[in-house]
Amino acid sequence: MSDAPRGLARQAIASTPETTKYHTFWPRLWALVLDALIVLPAISLGEYLMRPERGLSSVISGLALTSVLPVLYRTLMHARFGQTIGKMVARVKILDASESKGPSFGQCLLRDLPEYLVTTLTAYHVIELCRGGIYQPEQPDRSTFAQALDLSYITWWFAEAMVLSANFRRRALHDWLAGTVVVKCPPKRKSLALKV
Repeated sequence: MSDAPRGLARQAIASTPETTKYHTFWPRLWALVLDALIVLPAISLGEYLMRPERGLSSVISGLALTSVLPVLYRTLMHARFGQTIGKMVARVKILDASESKGPSFGQCLLRDLPEYLVTTLTAYHVIELCRGGIYQPEQPDRSTFAQALDLSYITWWFAEAMVLSANFRRRALHDWLAGTVVVKCPPKRKSLALKV
């Protein structure tokens, strides 16, 4: 199956049942919001721990809760169920690009690789600021490193959106990287069992 039909072929398949399973932008967005709400308590605790006066070990624990835990949650849920809790509610799931099986753990790691990279670089930067005694969580970090990291993260998300909107199966950049696709879950069938 081609990911980029052209011209009339694109119009002809725009709303067939086979293609509507790929119309997942809004469910994916809602799943992202729900998943953010699920990890919000851990992020809030992490923000509390990331005060330099609490010491470096507290800051590292806070970094783990604010940065690593949300990405790890996604990776492990995708590997185990093909869905996070948000995706379960939004009724979308991740499959291998062949659509014959769920994603492997390696594919799930690849999907989140950019997140792990940004998380690692951010953690390293914050730890170095703490060691130098100049970490101030209430002040925005205006260092060249932090600005470059922010710009790369924004560029990544922009590229994700552009790639997602430009192909037939609505695969984002991380889906191409990992060889996965997100599809709508089929509707649940109502039981026709007779009541006795």
